[in-house]
Amino acid sequence: MARIGFCQHFYYEYIGIMMLSAQLKKHGHYVEVFINSIHDLIKGIKNNRFDLVCFTMMGCDTDWVQQNARWIKSHDSKIPIAVGGPHPTFFNSFILENLEIDILCVGEGDAAIVELAEAIEQRRDYRNIINLHVRVSATNIVKNSVRPIIQDLDRLPFCDRSIYEKYRYFNNVPFTNIIASRGCPYNCSFCFNHQYNEIYANSKYRLRSPENIISEVKEIQRSGRNINLLMFVDSTFNLDRGWCLEFFQLYKENLDVKFTINVTAGRIDDELVEAIAKTDRCKAVRFAVETGNERLRREVLRKPFSDKQLLQAASCLRQKKISIVVFLMFAIPFENLANTLETIELTQKIKPDFVQGGLFFPYRGLKITQTAIDNGFLTEQDLARFENPNQQRFDSVLRLEDIDRIKNIFLFHLSMIHYPRSQSLLKKLSEYKCNPFFKLFFMACMFLQSRRYVEIGLIRSLYESYYHRLEY
Repeated sequence: MARIGFCQHFYYEYIGIMMLSAQLKKHGHYVEVFINSIHDLIKGIKNNRFDLVCFTMMGCDTDWVQQNARWIKSHDSKIPIAVGGPHPTFFNSFILENLEIDILCVGEGDAAIVELAEAIEQRRDYRNIINLHVRVSATNIVKNSVRPIIQDLDRLPFCDRSIYEKYRYFNNVPFTNIIASRGCPYNCSFCFNHQYNEIYANSKYRLRSPENIISEVKEIQRSGRNINLLMFVDSTFNLDRGWCLEFFQLYKENLDVKFTINVTAGRIDDELVEAIAKTDRCKAVRFAVETGNERLRREVLRKPFSDKQLLQAASCLRQKKISIVVFLMFAIPFENLANTLETIELTQKIKPDFVQGGLFFPYRGLKITQTAIDNGFLTEQDLARFENPNQQRFDSVLRLEDIDRIKNIFLFHLSMIHYPRSQSLLKKLSEYKCNPFFKLFFMACMFLQSRRYVEIGLIRSLYESYYHRLEY
């Protein structure tokens, strides 16, 4: 039996870690997860309780991973440290640049993690395991190819949610994450999907069967967990219309659990919305607006959806009294103040129940980041400032003419959308320099909106704010 410690930065149930844990336990290995603080992991390493440490990471986690990997190696220089997730997959040089990292996983790690655990258990050489890049020396990295993507998702074990039971935070969480698919056919400029398609030449959108998903939900219920809200985290749930119609019918017949899904607005129609409504269990449908300027949406973000399609999708959902959640992005390349106000005005017409807005983050390797650099909106110094762990998530490093006003309107957008009468006053206030009161106003609006949408009490709301404070 190999003993594996997984480390993650924030307080969420990570689908990837739960999937890998399920695979490992299926093959008889021990798994434990550590969130944010790894003091207990260090104690376990000192007591020889772990054989492998794995970090899952996105671009925003790099500094946290580097610091903790160094700390682990200072206590045990021989324990292997592996990294996986989006950032290592798209930036393989991470292992070469960080001597504390011994193994890097590219792409799907379901099979690779099991082979690695078994090699460590049996003290065998793991340098040639497919999907892995393995350090031999400071400058010598063995880079293996990737195996074909998993086509039949039904053969994978269900997520192992028990690994989070050690943390009190996950008792009666507001929502339970679940995933129905892998892959995406779109190539939005602010997403790494285009790079994923380059890694996997045969990559395609893959779905679990409706029966398989229903079975997982029932297993979660049998475990004694109270599912307040089932959150499907797939970015494009409604790509296969026939599958959706079958799934919603089966859901209606088998489950009494509220759920929410992400959809592509351009693929919403009356029949699909009718099927969703007939389940009588849909808490909300979520879709991306991003920007209220159609040209920026199409040409800069590469999202091929018109304002008309967004408004039609919203109209269909409202007619069936289905709540709407929209995603917005502020301070994108080429955006000006007029475009930002277009975003506010289009979203007011959509009349969403919940708005999830954010400033554009220029991660390296994105097509849109290169566009920003090529057009003078971003420099190497700006990227370095963005990657500094002390960089506030309320700030933007883009060099836009109206950036100060745009950032302020971002902080005011929840009030302006939900309460349009406040728009003229807040627009006037946006002329002033950003200050802590503006940020406090945003946090208060988000707190109140979240309480209303998730339907949780004040104590749990404060609890959520405390555990997620590190993300801002």
